[in-house]
Amino acid sequence: ILDQADAVSKLARVLDIGAGWGSIAAPLARRYQVVAVEGVAERARFLELRRRQEGLERLCVIRGELQRTPLALGQFDAVIANGVLEWAALLDFSASPEQVQLRFLDRLRELLAPGGCIYLAIENRIGWPALRGGADHSGLPYTSLLPRPLARWVCAHSRAYRSQFNVGYRTYTYTHRGYVKRFQRAGLTVIQSWVCTQGYNSPEKMVPLDTAAIRFVTSRAPAPHPQARHALRRLAAQAWTWRWVGSDFAFLLRAADDSTPP
Repeated sequence: ILDQADAVSKLARVLDIGAGWGSIAAPLARRYQVVAVEGVAERARFLELRRRQEGLERLCVIRGELQRTPLALGQFDAVIANGVLEWAALLDFSASPEQVQLRFLDRLRELLAPGGCIYLAIENRIGWPALRGGADHSGLPYTSLLPRPLARWVCAHSRAYRSQFNVGYRTYTYTHRGYVKRFQRAGLTVIQSWVCTQGYNSPEKMVPLDTAAIRFVTSRAPAPHPQARHALRRLAAQAWTWRWVGSDFAFLLRAADDSTPP
């Protein structure tokens, strides 16, 4: 991401939103100037302690939320939002979840320096884990698959973990097409997108969705007949298959009005 942002010098500035324990911010701070924003007090204190113990002089830790943290506009060569967009509407009840998420994306775009990029990772609303009944951000299975009004009703009448906190179901996720549409509404252009086959928190294997490289990960599942196996592999080699049922997405974004050469 930093290479594509023309920001490979030690003076490059990176913003990591929802930095957590520093799994992204700390390694980057060994090479770049990194600002880590974390809203949970315990995590922010841990990250500050890690900064001191590891001697990360280029790391600045801020406890706060993106929309309430005063940051100068146009200063970051790279902005990282790893598993953050879906939670934005739980911190702001002044508008619908989609409107709050669009405000969040607008804020990311405003913070970019010319030529800067955004790395954003998030789950697929109809991905394979969701179809198999994995817990959604509500703490319940299948709520991401339901129509929003029905998901709100289910959360309101459930006592499962997280469902009471997620009152009314505000942790919206989308399909690949849905994300692209919302990025466009926020003035952002997708440079490249991937499916993180092992989840965006373990991005060792990322399958590009816009090149023939997707064939590298064609299905190896056993099939009762060679023709069936071949059909499965052909299906798995299609980009649209991964866009529809891939588990987690990662996007590299730029401001749509940025004319700086890549």
